[in-house]
Amino acid sequence: MEKVHKLVDGLRSSSSHGSDLASLKLDDIPSKEKMQRVNQMVSQLLNQTQTNRRSGEFATSLQGLVSSLLSLCDDPDADIRMGVDEQINLLIHDLREVCLPRFLSEFMREVKSPQGKGRLKVALTKLGTLAEFIPYSKRHLYASNLVQGLQGMFSGAEGDEGAWEAVAGALPALWGILGRFAAEADVKGLLAQLEEPLTSGSAPIRRSVALILAELVCSKGPSLLPPFLHGAATPSTPEGVQGVLLAWKALIAQPKWTAFCHSKFPFAKLQEHVISNQYVIQGVALELVLAVMSRLPSCDEQLQQVEGGSEFASSICSTVLSSYLMEDSAEDLPRLLPDSASRVASKSTATQILIQSPKAVMTNIPKRRSDALWELLSRHPDPQLRGLAALGAAGFWSSTTEDIRRRNDLLSKLMEDSSPMVHKQCLLAMSSFLPEAFVADPFSRSDGLLLSTRTAHAALFIRALRLFRYSPYWLVRVELISLCGNLHPHFIAASDGG
Repeated sequence: MEKVHKLVDGLRSSSSHGSDLASLKLDDIPSKEKMQRVNQMVSQLLNQTQTNRRSGEFATSLQGLVSSLLSLCDDPDADIRMGVDEQINLLIHDLREVCLPRFLSEFMREVKSPQGKGRLKVALTKLGTLAEFIPYSKRHLYASNLVQGLQGMFSGAEGDEGAWEAVAGALPALWGILGRFAAEADVKGLLAQLEEPLTSGSAPIRRSVALILAELVCSKGPSLLPPFLHGAATPSTPEGVQGVLLAWKALIAQPKWTAFCHSKFPFAKLQEHVISNQYVIQGVALELVLAVMSRLPSCDEQLQQVEGGSEFASSICSTVLSSYLMEDSAEDLPRLLPDSASRVASKSTATQILIQSPKAVMTNIPKRRSDALWELLSRHPDPQLRGLAALGAAGFWSSTTEDIRRRNDLLSKLMEDSSPMVHKQCLLAMSSFLPEAFVADPFSRSDGLLLSTRTAHAALFIRALRLFRYSPYWLVRVELISLCGNLHPHFIAASDGG
Protein backbone atom coordinates (compact mmCIF):
# COMPACT_ATOMS: atom_id res chain seq x y z
CA MET A 1 0.00 0.00 0.00
CA GLU A 2 2.89 2.34 0.71
CA LYS A 3 4.06 1.93 -2.90
CA VAL A 4 0.70 3.08 -4.16
CA HIS A 5 0.80 6.18 -1.98
CA LYS A 6 4.27 6.99 -3.29
CA LEU A 7 3.18 6.61 -6.90
CA VAL A 8 0.13 8.82 -6.46
CA ASP A 9 2.15 11.41 -4.57
CA GLY A 10 4.81 11.24 -7.30
CA LEU A 11 2.28 12.00 -10.02
CA ARG A 12 0.86 14.86 -7.96
CA SER A 13 4.25 16.37 -7.21
CA SER A 14 5.29 16.29 -10.87
CA SER A 15 2.84 19.10 -11.54
CA SER A 16 4.20 22.62 -11.32
CA HIS A 17 1.17 23.38 -9.17
CA GLY A 18 1.89 20.73 -6.62
CA SER A 19 -1.30 19.08 -5.47
CA ASP A 20 -3.55 21.27 -7.57
CA LEU A 21 -5.07 18.48 -9.67
CA ALA A 22 -7.12 20.89 -11.78
CA SER A 23 -3.93 22.04 -13.49
CA LEU A 24 -2.09 18.71 -13.54
CA LYS A 25 -0.81 18.34 -17.12
CA LEU A 26 2.65 16.77 -16.75
CA ASP A 27 3.74 18.86 -19.74
CA ASP A 28 7.41 18.37 -18.91
CA ILE A 29 7.16 14.57 -19.09
CA PRO A 30 7.22 12.69 -22.44
CA SER A 31 3.96 11.04 -23.43
CA LYS A 32 5.41 7.56 -23.24
CA GLU A 33 6.55 8.12 -19.64
CA LYS A 34 3.17 9.55 -18.69
CA MET A 35 1.41 6.37 -19.75
CA GLN A 36 4.08 4.23 -18.09
CA ARG A 37 3.39 6.00 -14.81
CA VAL A 38 -0.36 5.71 -15.23
CA ASN A 39 -0.19 2.01 -16.09
CA GLN A 40 2.17 1.35 -13.18
CA MET A 41 -0.09 3.06 -10.66
CA VAL A 42 -3.21 1.25 -11.87
CA SER A 43 -1.40 -2.08 -11.86
CA GLN A 44 -0.09 -1.55 -8.32
CA LEU A 45 -3.55 -0.70 -7.07
CA LEU A 46 -5.26 -3.63 -8.75
CA ASN A 47 -2.67 -6.06 -7.39
CA GLN A 48 -3.78 -5.41 -3.82
CA THR A 49 -5.46 -8.26 -1.96
CA GLN A 50 -9.20 -8.36 -1.36
CA THR A 51 -8.57 -7.58 2.31
CA ASN A 52 -6.54 -4.47 1.48
CA ARG A 53 -9.16 -3.33 -1.03
CA ARG A 54 -11.70 -2.97 1.76
CA SER A 55 -9.49 -0.71 3.87
CA GLY A 56 -9.95 3.02 4.19
CA GLU A 57 -6.35 3.53 3.15
CA PHE A 58 -7.00 1.77 -0.15
CA ALA A 59 -10.12 3.84 -0.79
CA THR A 60 -8.17 7.04 -0.19
CA SER A 61 -5.45 5.91 -2.61
CA LEU A 62 -8.06 5.02 -5.25
CA GLN A 63 -9.73 8.40 -4.94
CA GLY A 64 -6.38 10.16 -5.34
CA LEU A 65 -5.52 8.03 -8.37
CA VAL A 66 -8.85 8.70 -10.08
CA SER A 67 -8.39 12.40 -9.44
CA SER A 68 -4.92 12.25 -11.00
CA LEU A 69 -6.20 10.33 -14.00
CA LEU A 70 -8.99 12.85 -14.56
CA SER A 71 -6.36 15.59 -14.66
CA LEU A 72 -4.95 13.94 -17.80
CA CYS A 73 -8.27 13.86 -19.66
CA ASP A 74 -7.52 17.25 -21.23
CA ASP A 75 -3.99 16.33 -22.25
CA PRO A 76 -3.18 17.55 -25.79
CA ASP A 77 -2.01 14.04 -26.75
CA ALA A 78 -5.01 11.99 -27.95
CA ASP A 79 -3.21 8.73 -27.16
CA ILE A 80 -2.81 9.85 -23.54
CA ARG A 81 -6.50 10.72 -23.29
CA MET A 82 -7.51 7.38 -24.79
CA GLY A 83 -5.12 5.46 -22.57
CA VAL A 84 -6.31 7.22 -19.42
CA ASP A 85 -9.93 6.50 -20.30
CA GLU A 86 -9.10 2.82 -20.72
CA GLN A 87 -7.34 2.75 -17.33
CA ILE A 88 -10.32 4.38 -15.62
CA ASN A 89 -12.58 1.77 -17.21
CA LEU A 90 -10.24 -0.95 -15.91
CA LEU A 91 -10.43 0.44 -12.39
CA ILE A 92 -14.22 0.64 -12.53
CA HIS A 93 -14.51 -2.90 -13.87
CA ASP A 94 -12.33 -4.43 -11.13
CA LEU A 95 -13.20 -2.24 -8.15
CA ARG A 96 -16.81 -1.13 -8.65
CA GLU A 97 -18.32 -3.58 -6.17
CA VAL A 98 -15.91 -2.57 -3.39
CA CYS A 99 -15.39 1.13 -4.09
CA LEU A 100 -18.58 2.36 -5.80
CA PRO A 101 -19.08 5.30 -3.37
CA ARG A 102 -15.51 6.54 -3.99
CA PHE A 103 -15.95 6.47 -7.76
CA LEU A 104 -19.27 8.27 -7.55
CA SER A 105 -17.87 10.86 -5.18
CA GLU A 106 -14.88 11.69 -7.36
CA PHE A 107 -16.85 11.87 -10.62
CA MET A 108 -19.63 13.91 -9.04
CA ARG A 109 -17.06 16.33 -7.64
CA GLU A 110 -15.79 16.91 -11.15
CA VAL A 111 -19.32 17.54 -12.45
CA LYS A 112 -19.99 20.05 -9.69
CA SER A 113 -16.75 21.90 -10.37
CA PRO A 114 -15.52 21.01 -13.88
CA GLN A 115 -11.90 21.88 -14.61
CA GLY A 116 -11.97 21.09 -18.32
CA LYS A 117 -14.27 19.79 -21.02
CA GLY A 118 -12.39 16.50 -21.33
CA ARG A 119 -12.59 15.88 -17.59
CA LEU A 120 -16.25 16.83 -17.53
CA LYS A 121 -17.15 14.50 -20.38
CA VAL A 122 -15.30 11.56 -18.83
CA ALA A 123 -16.84 12.20 -15.40
CA LEU A 124 -20.37 12.35 -16.82
CA THR A 125 -19.80 9.29 -18.99
CA LYS A 126 -18.49 7.22 -16.09
CA LEU A 127 -21.35 8.35 -13.88
CA GLY A 128 -23.69 7.15 -16.61
CA THR A 129 -21.92 3.78 -16.57
CA LEU A 130 -22.24 3.52 -12.78
CA ALA A 131 -25.73 5.00 -12.33
CA GLU A 132 -27.57 1.68 -12.61
CA PHE A 133 -25.59 0.37 -9.62
CA ILE A 134 -26.58 3.24 -7.32
CA PRO A 135 -28.95 1.90 -4.65
CA TYR A 136 -32.53 3.09 -5.13
CA SER A 137 -32.52 4.57 -1.65
CA LYS A 138 -29.74 6.97 -2.68
CA ARG A 139 -30.77 7.88 -6.20
CA HIS A 140 -32.71 10.95 -5.08
CA LEU A 141 -29.55 12.22 -3.38
CA TYR A 142 -27.37 11.65 -6.44
CA ALA A 143 -30.03 13.18 -8.69
CA SER A 144 -30.04 16.28 -6.49
CA ASN A 145 -26.23 16.46 -6.63
CA LEU A 146 -26.32 16.07 -10.41
CA VAL A 147 -28.84 18.90 -10.74
CA GLN A 148 -26.59 21.14 -8.63
CA GLY A 149 -23.65 20.27 -10.84
CA LEU A 150 -25.61 21.01 -14.02
CA GLN A 151 -26.86 24.30 -12.59
CA GLY A 152 -23.30 25.42 -12.03
CA MET A 153 -22.18 24.20 -15.42
CA PHE A 154 -25.07 25.88 -17.25
CA SER A 155 -24.36 29.22 -15.58
CA GLY A 156 -20.60 29.01 -16.03
CA ALA A 157 -20.24 27.49 -19.49
CA GLU A 158 -21.46 30.55 -21.40
CA GLY A 159 -19.71 30.34 -24.78
CA ASP A 160 -17.76 27.14 -24.06
CA GLU A 161 -18.86 24.96 -26.98
CA GLY A 162 -16.80 22.02 -25.75
CA ALA A 163 -18.46 21.96 -22.33
CA TRP A 164 -21.97 22.00 -23.82
CA GLU A 165 -21.03 19.30 -26.29
CA ALA A 166 -19.60 17.15 -23.48
CA VAL A 167 -22.82 17.38 -21.47
CA ALA A 168 -25.03 16.72 -24.52
CA GLY A 169 -23.06 13.60 -25.40
CA ALA A 170 -22.81 12.09 -21.92
CA LEU A 171 -26.08 13.14 -20.27
CA PRO A 172 -28.56 10.65 -21.87
CA ALA A 173 -27.21 7.52 -20.16
CA LEU A 174 -26.94 9.24 -16.78
CA TRP A 175 -30.17 11.25 -16.87
CA GLY A 176 -32.07 8.26 -18.20
CA ILE A 177 -31.57 6.62 -14.80
CA LEU A 178 -31.43 9.54 -12.38
CA GLY A 179 -33.76 11.99 -14.17
CA ARG A 180 -36.99 10.62 -12.72
CA PHE A 181 -35.58 10.96 -9.20
CA ALA A 182 -34.89 14.69 -9.64
CA ALA A 183 -37.36 17.15 -8.15
CA GLU A 184 -39.63 18.70 -10.77
CA ALA A 185 -38.93 22.21 -9.49
CA ASP A 186 -35.19 21.63 -9.88
CA VAL A 187 -35.59 20.41 -13.46
CA LYS A 188 -37.75 23.44 -14.30
CA GLY A 189 -34.94 25.61 -12.98
CA LEU A 190 -32.46 23.86 -15.26
CA LEU A 191 -34.75 24.33 -18.27
CA ALA A 192 -35.09 28.03 -17.52
CA GLN A 193 -31.29 28.31 -17.66
CA LEU A 194 -31.29 26.82 -21.15
CA GLU A 195 -33.41 29.49 -22.86
CA GLU A 196 -30.60 31.98 -23.34
CA PRO A 197 -27.96 29.60 -24.79
CA LEU A 198 -30.64 27.93 -26.94
CA THR A 199 -31.74 31.19 -28.54
CA SER A 200 -28.56 33.28 -28.54
CA GLY A 201 -25.61 30.88 -28.35
CA SER A 202 -23.42 29.86 -31.27
CA ALA A 203 -24.70 27.23 -33.71
CA PRO A 204 -22.84 24.32 -32.02
CA ILE A 205 -24.08 25.45 -28.61
CA ARG A 206 -27.68 25.69 -29.84
CA ARG A 207 -27.53 22.12 -31.14
CA SER A 208 -26.03 20.82 -27.89
CA VAL A 209 -28.52 22.70 -25.72
CA ALA A 210 -31.41 21.35 -27.80
CA LEU A 211 -30.30 17.77 -27.06
CA ILE A 212 -29.90 18.53 -23.35
CA LEU A 213 -33.33 20.16 -23.18
CA ALA A 214 -35.01 17.15 -24.78
CA GLU A 215 -33.43 14.80 -22.24
CA LEU A 216 -34.57 16.94 -19.31
CA VAL A 217 -38.14 17.42 -20.57
CA CYS A 218 -38.81 13.80 -21.45
CA SER A 219 -37.84 12.58 -17.99
CA LYS A 220 -40.92 14.22 -16.48
CA GLY A 221 -43.57 14.81 -19.13
CA PRO A 222 -45.57 17.63 -20.74
CA SER A 223 -45.77 19.79 -17.63
CA LEU A 224 -42.07 20.63 -18.01
CA LEU A 225 -42.27 21.75 -21.63
CA PRO A 226 -40.83 25.32 -21.42
CA PRO A 227 -43.16 28.15 -22.49
CA PHE A 228 -40.56 29.48 -24.91
CA LEU A 229 -41.09 26.34 -27.02
CA HIS A 230 -44.85 26.48 -27.40
CA GLY A 231 -45.99 29.88 -26.10
CA ALA A 232 -47.21 32.83 -28.13
CA ALA A 233 -43.87 34.63 -27.96
CA THR A 234 -41.45 33.97 -30.82
CA PRO A 235 -37.69 34.58 -30.57
CA SER A 236 -36.76 37.86 -32.21
CA THR A 237 -33.71 36.60 -34.09
CA PRO A 238 -33.30 33.94 -36.80
CA GLU A 239 -30.80 32.18 -34.52
CA GLY A 240 -33.37 32.11 -31.74
CA VAL A 241 -36.02 30.61 -34.02
CA GLN A 242 -33.53 28.02 -35.20
CA GLY A 243 -32.76 27.11 -31.57
CA VAL A 244 -36.45 26.49 -30.84
CA LEU A 245 -36.80 24.36 -33.99
CA LEU A 246 -33.73 22.34 -33.00
CA ALA A 247 -35.22 21.72 -29.57
CA TRP A 248 -38.45 20.38 -31.09
CA LYS A 249 -36.44 18.20 -33.45
CA ALA A 250 -34.57 16.74 -30.47
CA LEU A 251 -37.86 16.19 -28.63
CA ILE A 252 -39.36 14.35 -31.57
CA ALA A 253 -36.37 11.99 -31.59
CA GLN A 254 -37.21 10.96 -28.03
CA PRO A 255 -39.22 7.71 -27.77
CA LYS A 256 -41.76 9.35 -25.44
CA TRP A 257 -42.57 12.16 -27.87
CA THR A 258 -45.81 10.67 -29.21
CA ALA A 259 -47.18 10.37 -25.69
CA PHE A 260 -47.58 14.07 -25.02
CA CYS A 261 -46.06 16.50 -27.49
CA HIS A 262 -48.64 16.47 -30.27
CA SER A 263 -51.07 18.61 -28.30
CA LYS A 264 -48.45 21.34 -27.81
CA PHE A 265 -46.60 21.06 -31.07
CA PRO A 266 -46.54 24.42 -32.95
CA PHE A 267 -47.80 23.13 -36.30
CA ALA A 268 -48.94 26.58 -37.46
CA LYS A 269 -45.62 28.26 -36.68
CA LEU A 270 -43.68 25.51 -38.36
CA GLN A 271 -45.75 26.03 -41.51
CA GLU A 272 -44.62 29.67 -41.51
CA HIS A 273 -40.97 28.85 -40.88
CA VAL A 274 -40.83 26.41 -43.82
CA ILE A 275 -41.31 29.29 -46.26
CA SER A 276 -39.05 31.69 -44.37
CA ASN A 277 -36.61 33.69 -46.48
CA GLN A 278 -33.94 33.13 -43.81
CA TYR A 279 -31.87 30.09 -44.79
CA VAL A 280 -30.75 29.53 -41.17
CA ILE A 281 -34.43 28.97 -40.33
CA GLN A 282 -35.51 27.34 -43.57
CA GLY A 283 -33.09 24.40 -43.43
CA VAL A 284 -33.87 23.40 -39.84
CA ALA A 285 -37.60 23.89 -40.44
CA LEU A 286 -37.49 21.37 -43.30
CA GLU A 287 -35.51 18.93 -41.14
CA LEU A 288 -38.14 19.29 -38.41
CA VAL A 289 -41.00 18.70 -40.87
CA LEU A 290 -39.26 15.52 -42.05
CA ALA A 291 -38.92 14.35 -38.43
CA VAL A 292 -42.60 15.12 -37.79
CA MET A 293 -43.77 13.26 -40.89
CA SER A 294 -41.77 10.20 -39.91
CA ARG A 295 -43.52 10.11 -36.53
CA LEU A 296 -47.08 10.92 -37.60
CA PRO A 297 -49.37 7.87 -37.96
CA SER A 298 -49.60 6.63 -41.55
CA CYS A 299 -53.18 5.46 -41.05
CA ASP A 300 -55.63 8.26 -41.89
CA GLU A 301 -57.96 7.31 -39.02
CA GLN A 302 -55.15 7.55 -36.47
CA LEU A 303 -53.82 10.72 -38.08
CA GLN A 304 -57.17 12.42 -37.50
CA GLN A 305 -56.71 11.86 -33.76
CA VAL A 306 -53.55 13.98 -33.68
CA GLU A 307 -54.56 17.54 -32.87
CA GLY A 308 -53.66 19.62 -35.93
CA GLY A 309 -51.67 16.76 -37.47
CA SER A 310 -53.88 15.91 -40.44
CA GLU A 311 -54.33 19.53 -41.53
CA PHE A 312 -50.61 20.17 -41.18
CA ALA A 313 -49.56 17.09 -43.13
CA SER A 314 -51.95 17.92 -45.96
CA SER A 315 -50.94 21.56 -46.31
CA ILE A 316 -47.21 21.05 -45.77
CA CYS A 317 -46.97 18.59 -48.66
CA SER A 318 -48.46 21.15 -51.02
CA THR A 319 -46.17 23.81 -49.56
CA VAL A 320 -42.91 21.93 -50.01
CA LEU A 321 -43.93 20.75 -53.48
CA SER A 322 -44.54 24.30 -54.72
CA SER A 323 -41.85 26.07 -52.66
CA TYR A 324 -38.92 23.71 -53.10
CA LEU A 325 -39.59 21.29 -55.95
CA MET A 326 -41.89 22.29 -58.81
CA GLU A 327 -42.71 25.52 -60.54
CA ASP A 328 -46.29 26.75 -60.41
CA SER A 329 -46.81 26.90 -64.15
CA ALA A 330 -49.87 26.93 -66.34
CA GLU A 331 -47.95 25.09 -69.03
CA ASP A 332 -48.75 21.48 -69.81
CA LEU A 333 -45.17 20.41 -69.07
CA PRO A 334 -44.34 20.65 -65.33
CA ARG A 335 -40.79 21.72 -64.45
CA LEU A 336 -38.54 21.52 -61.41
CA LEU A 337 -37.52 24.73 -59.72
CA PRO A 338 -33.96 25.64 -60.77
CA ASP A 339 -31.25 24.93 -58.22
CA SER A 340 -30.61 28.65 -57.95
CA ALA A 341 -34.12 29.06 -56.53
CA SER A 342 -34.14 25.90 -54.43
CA ARG A 343 -30.88 24.31 -53.32
CA VAL A 344 -30.25 20.63 -53.89
CA ALA A 345 -30.15 20.05 -50.13
CA SER A 346 -33.58 21.68 -49.76
CA LYS A 347 -34.95 19.69 -52.69
CA SER A 348 -33.65 16.50 -51.11
CA THR A 349 -35.28 17.14 -47.73
CA ALA A 350 -38.53 18.25 -49.38
CA THR A 351 -38.61 15.06 -51.46
CA GLN A 352 -38.02 12.93 -48.37
CA ILE A 353 -40.93 14.73 -46.69
CA LEU A 354 -43.24 13.69 -49.54
CA ILE A 355 -41.95 10.11 -49.41
CA GLN A 356 -42.54 9.95 -45.65
CA SER A 357 -45.99 11.55 -45.82
CA PRO A 358 -49.15 9.49 -45.26
CA LYS A 359 -50.51 8.29 -48.62
CA ALA A 360 -53.94 9.74 -47.84
CA VAL A 361 -52.36 13.19 -47.66
CA MET A 362 -50.69 12.91 -51.05
CA THR A 363 -54.05 12.27 -52.71
CA ASN A 364 -54.82 15.97 -52.11
CA ILE A 365 -52.08 16.91 -54.57
CA PRO A 366 -52.97 16.78 -58.29
CA LYS A 367 -51.72 13.44 -59.58
CA ARG A 368 -50.29 15.03 -62.71
CA ARG A 369 -47.90 17.11 -60.60
CA SER A 370 -46.90 14.34 -58.21
CA ASP A 371 -46.36 11.87 -61.07
CA ALA A 372 -44.24 14.35 -62.99
CA LEU A 373 -42.07 14.90 -59.92
CA TRP A 374 -40.49 11.44 -59.97
CA GLU A 375 -39.77 11.62 -63.68
CA LEU A 376 -38.18 15.05 -63.33
CA LEU A 377 -36.06 14.07 -60.33
CA SER A 378 -34.82 10.96 -62.15
CA ARG A 379 -33.21 13.27 -64.72
CA HIS A 380 -31.65 15.72 -62.25
CA PRO A 381 -27.82 16.05 -62.39
CA ASP A 382 -27.49 15.31 -58.67
CA PRO A 383 -27.37 11.55 -57.85
CA GLN A 384 -28.99 12.06 -54.46
CA LEU A 385 -32.15 13.35 -56.11
CA ARG A 386 -32.11 10.62 -58.76
CA GLY A 387 -31.92 8.03 -55.99
CA LEU A 388 -34.85 9.62 -54.18
CA ALA A 389 -36.82 9.42 -57.45
CA ALA A 390 -36.47 5.64 -57.26
CA LEU A 391 -37.82 5.57 -53.70
CA GLY A 392 -40.69 7.89 -54.56
CA ALA A 393 -41.70 5.91 -57.63
CA ALA A 394 -41.69 2.65 -55.66
CA GLY A 395 -43.82 4.18 -52.93
CA PHE A 396 -46.41 6.02 -55.00
CA TRP A 397 -46.63 4.04 -58.24
CA SER A 398 -48.02 0.75 -56.98
CA SER A 399 -51.82 0.82 -57.16
CA THR A 400 -52.69 0.53 -60.86
CA THR A 401 -51.27 -1.43 -63.78
CA GLU A 402 -50.20 1.81 -65.47
CA ASP A 403 -48.47 3.02 -62.31
CA ILE A 404 -46.60 -0.28 -61.94
CA ARG A 405 -45.47 -0.06 -65.57
CA ARG A 406 -44.17 3.48 -65.06
CA ARG A 407 -42.43 2.46 -61.84
CA ASN A 408 -40.71 -0.49 -63.54
CA ASP A 409 -39.61 1.61 -66.50
CA LEU A 410 -38.16 4.29 -64.23
CA LEU A 411 -36.32 1.82 -62.02
CA SER A 412 -34.94 -0.04 -65.03
CA LYS A 413 -33.49 3.22 -66.31
CA LEU A 414 -32.05 4.20 -62.93
CA MET A 415 -30.42 0.79 -62.45
CA GLU A 416 -28.20 1.70 -65.42
CA ASP A 417 -27.17 4.96 -63.73
CA SER A 418 -23.45 5.55 -63.22
CA SER A 419 -23.79 6.52 -59.55
CA PRO A 420 -23.53 3.88 -56.78
CA MET A 421 -25.74 6.13 -54.63
CA VAL A 422 -28.53 5.66 -57.18
CA HIS A 423 -27.90 1.90 -57.29
CA LYS A 424 -28.25 1.67 -53.52
CA GLN A 425 -31.54 3.56 -53.57
CA CYS A 426 -32.84 1.39 -56.41
CA LEU A 427 -32.19 -1.73 -54.33
CA LEU A 428 -33.90 -0.13 -51.36
CA ALA A 429 -36.86 0.80 -53.56
CA MET A 430 -37.16 -2.76 -54.91
CA SER A 431 -37.17 -4.15 -51.36
CA SER A 432 -40.51 -2.40 -50.85
CA PHE A 433 -42.33 -4.41 -53.53
CA LEU A 434 -40.31 -7.41 -54.72
CA PRO A 435 -40.97 -9.66 -51.68
CA GLU A 436 -44.70 -8.90 -51.88
CA ALA A 437 -44.80 -10.01 -55.52
CA PHE A 438 -44.31 -13.59 -54.36
CA VAL A 439 -46.35 -15.27 -51.65
CA ALA A 440 -46.61 -18.88 -50.50
CA ASP A 441 -46.79 -21.10 -53.61
CA PRO A 442 -46.27 -17.84 -55.49
CA PHE A 443 -46.44 -18.82 -59.10
CA SER A 444 -47.32 -21.57 -61.49
CA ARG A 445 -45.26 -22.41 -64.52
CA SER A 446 -46.47 -23.32 -68.00
CA ASP A 447 -43.97 -23.96 -70.78
CA GLY A 448 -41.35 -22.19 -68.70
CA LEU A 449 -43.38 -18.96 -68.42
CA LEU A 450 -44.45 -17.18 -65.26
CA LEU A 451 -48.19 -16.70 -65.55
CA SER A 452 -48.55 -13.79 -63.16
CA THR A 453 -47.91 -10.43 -64.83
CA ARG A 454 -46.85 -8.88 -61.56
CA THR A 455 -44.52 -11.78 -60.85
CA ALA A 456 -43.09 -11.57 -64.35
CA HIS A 457 -42.15 -7.92 -63.80
CA ALA A 458 -40.54 -8.86 -60.50
CA ALA A 459 -38.56 -11.66 -62.15
CA LEU A 460 -37.03 -9.18 -64.58
CA PHE A 461 -35.69 -7.15 -61.69
CA ILE A 462 -34.39 -10.24 -59.94
CA ARG A 463 -32.39 -11.17 -63.03
CA ALA A 464 -31.04 -7.62 -63.14
CA LEU A 465 -29.81 -7.85 -59.55
CA ARG A 466 -26.82 -9.76 -60.84
CA LEU A 467 -25.53 -6.44 -62.20
CA PHE A 468 -24.74 -5.38 -58.63
CA ARG A 469 -23.09 -8.56 -57.38
CA TYR A 470 -19.60 -7.27 -58.07
CA SER A 471 -20.18 -3.60 -57.33
CA PRO A 472 -16.98 -2.01 -55.98
CA TYR A 473 -19.08 -0.09 -53.47
CA TRP A 474 -19.73 -2.05 -50.28
CA LEU A 475 -22.94 -0.17 -49.40
CA VAL A 476 -24.46 -1.38 -52.67
CA ARG A 477 -23.44 -4.96 -51.89
CA VAL A 478 -24.85 -4.70 -48.37
CA GLU A 479 -28.19 -3.49 -49.72
CA LEU A 480 -28.17 -6.30 -52.28
CA ILE A 481 -27.58 -8.91 -49.57
CA SER A 482 -30.38 -7.43 -47.47
CA LEU A 483 -32.79 -7.53 -50.41
CA CYS A 484 -31.88 -11.09 -51.37
CA GLY A 485 -32.33 -12.16 -47.77
CA ASN A 486 -35.98 -11.12 -48.01
CA LEU A 487 -36.61 -13.00 -51.23
CA HIS A 488 -37.81 -16.60 -51.28
CA PRO A 489 -35.09 -18.97 -52.55
CA HIS A 490 -37.52 -20.82 -54.83
CA PHE A 491 -38.32 -17.90 -57.06
CA ILE A 492 -34.69 -16.82 -57.14
CA ALA A 493 -33.92 -20.23 -58.65
CA ALA A 494 -36.88 -19.91 -61.01
CA SER A 495 -35.74 -16.52 -62.22
CA ASP A 496 -32.39 -18.04 -63.20
CA GLY A 497 -34.12 -20.71 -65.21
CA GLY A 498 -33.61 -23.33 -62.50
